[in-house]
Amino acid sequence: MRIKRSSFLPLALLYAIIFMSRGGYFYYIGLYYSTLQLSNAEIGLLSSIGALVGLVGQPLWGSITDYAPNKNRILQLTLLMTALAVCLLPLSGRNFLLLILAAAFLGFFDNTVTPLSDSIAIELAHKSGFKFSVIRTIGSVGFAVMAALAGKIFARNILYLFVVFALFRLLAFLVSFLIPPVKGYRKEEKPARLWEIFQDKKLTYIYVYVFILSCTNGFFSSFHAIYSQEVGIGTELLGIGIALGSFSQFPFMLLFDRLYQRLGIVKILLISGMIYSLRWFLYATALTPATLLLLWALHGGTFIVLYLCLAEYVSTSVAPELRTRGQMVNAMILTGISSILGATGGGLCAQWIGVGSTFFLSALFSAGAVLSFYVLMKSLARQNRETKNIKGAADSF
Repeated sequence: MRIKRSSFLPLALLYAIIFMSRGGYFYYIGLYYSTLQLSNAEIGLLSSIGALVGLVGQPLWGSITDYAPNKNRILQLTLLMTALAVCLLPLSGRNFLLLILAAAFLGFFDNTVTPLSDSIAIELAHKSGFKFSVIRTIGSVGFAVMAALAGKIFARNILYLFVVFALFRLLAFLVSFLIPPVKGYRKEEKPARLWEIFQDKKLTYIYVYVFILSCTNGFFSSFHAIYSQEVGIGTELLGIGIALGSFSQFPFMLLFDRLYQRLGIVKILLISGMIYSLRWFLYATALTPATLLLLWALHGGTFIVLYLCLAEYVSTSVAPELRTRGQMVNAMILTGISSILGATGGGLCAQWIGVGSTFFLSALFSAGAVLSFYVLMKSLARQNRETKNIKGAADSF
C-alpha cells in the first residue's frame, strides 16, 4: 500500500496539470491561427505538422523509452522542452515558414508526452492496485476546468494561450520528480521489433477502424472553433461547451473497467463509432448557439472511448518490452497520422465545399467505418471459432 500512496497522488496531480495545459491550448490554437488571417488550408497544414513530425519522433522516443533505465527522465525532458518550444509560435509572427518550423519543433516533443505518461501510469497502476481510468478521469477534470476558464482568458488576449501552456508544462516538469521511477525493459538476446505489434490481427483491424474515426476527429479539432464562430458562437460559450465535453467523459471513464469486462472492446468501439457519426451529422446540419452544448455532450462517447480501449488492450495484450512503443502507436493512430490527414485533407475539402459539408462527409465516413468494422470482426470471430474446432479435433485424434 505504501507504493500505492507514493504513486497515485503525484500521478493524479501530474495528469491534472498536463491536461490543464491541453485544455488551454488544444481547442484554441486554431483561433490564434485565424487571427493571423491564414487560409483554411494553411491552418490545416499548421495543425497537422506536429503530428507529421510525430511519425518520426514517436517511434524514436518509444524505442528510447522502452530500453531506458528510467522512463521518468524521458518524460521530464519532453515536458521541459514543450514549455520552451511553445514560445516559438508567437515569436514567429505571421511568417508562415517560421510558424511551420515552430509547430514542428513543438510537435516533436509534445506528441510524446501523453503516450509516455500513459505508459508510466498504466504500469504503476497495475503494480499498485489502482485504476488507470481514475487517473485519466482526474486529467479530464483538469482539462475541463481549464477549458472553461480559457474561454474567458483568451477572449481578452489570445496570446495568453502560450503563457498558460508554458507555465503548466513547467509545473508538470517539477511534479514529475515526485513519481516513483519506472524502468524500461531490456532484452539483449533478441530485442522486440515494432512490427511485431501488428501480428495481432484483431489489434490491426481495431487500429484501421480507429484511424478512420480519428481522421474525422482530426478535422474537427482543427476547425470546430472557427466553424463555431462562423455560425455566431462566442469564445466564452465555446469554452463552456468544451468544458461540458470534458465532463461528459467522466461517466465512461469511471465505468470503463466494468464496461470493458461486460461488453468487450469490439462492442464498445462500435457504439463509439455510431456516436461519432451522429455528432458530425449534427455539426453539419444543426450547429447553433442553442445546440452547441448538446453537441459537446456527445463528446464523452467519442475520443476518450477509443483512447482508453487502445490503452487497455495494448497494456494487457502486447509484450512488455513493446508496451511503450505500443502506446506510441496508439498516439500515432489517434492523434498522429489521422490528425495529418484530417487537418490537411479536411482543410482542403473545407476550401472547396465548406466546413459544414465536410462535417457531413465525416458523418458518412464514420458510418461506413462502423459497418465495415462490424463485418470484419464478425468474420474474424468466425475464423477463430473454426480454427479452435479444427485444433480440438486434431487434439482429440
